[in-house]
Amino acid sequence: VSSAGHEPTFDLEVADDPHCFVANGFIVSNCTKTKLIMEAFPALVLGRNPSMKIICVSNSSDLAEKSSLRCRDILKSEWYRKFFPRTVVKDNQDTKMVYGTTEGGYRMAKGMVSKMTGEKFDLLIVDDPNDAEQVLSKANSENVRSWYERVLHNRGTNPMSSCRVAVGQRTARADLIGFMVDQLEFEYVFLPEEFEPARKFES
Repeated sequence: VSSAGHEPTFDLEVADDPHCFVANGFIVSNCTKTKLIMEAFPALVLGRNPSMKIICVSNSSDLAEKSSLRCRDILKSEWYRKFFPRTVVKDNQDTKMVYGTTEGGYRMAKGMVSKMTGEKFDLLIVDDPNDAEQVLSKANSENVRSWYERVLHNRGTNPMSSCRVAVGQRTARADLIGFMVDQLEFEYVFLPEEFEPARKFES
């Protein structure tokens, strides 16, 4: 990433079209990261493919519900329906934490370490998986890692095409993002909060 001066946006490309990656550092808390990854991104995916099954995981059920409701507001807005007329929320599958489309897709919200009963995903999005106030607790970090590995990671609908995306600030070496990179071979994309000329690269 190289400095582009004052521009309205930054673009990121990842080589080899990976199914799993972690974006870290540049998109930080209080900088609309959650709005982008948990609200706008699922709405865009469902707009382009209303049959996509999406599970969005936040570090608490309260945060998961807030993002879920805001994403649903986007899907039901007039401007969204104008651009994506095929994406219609089903009347009989429309709750705070999960809503489906008339073409078989859905967006499901979960908090970390919550109960999962048979749900599958084409796209998994994990936002700030570790609570910054508890990440130094070895027992808590192990519980988060164990839950993700045992309960969530292998719930993809297709091992060859299901995508997993995790976004967040690194909070400790033993956090879930570190585990994903070291043990599960996620593609790791590190974006510094400030431009560092010595670390610039082109992709």
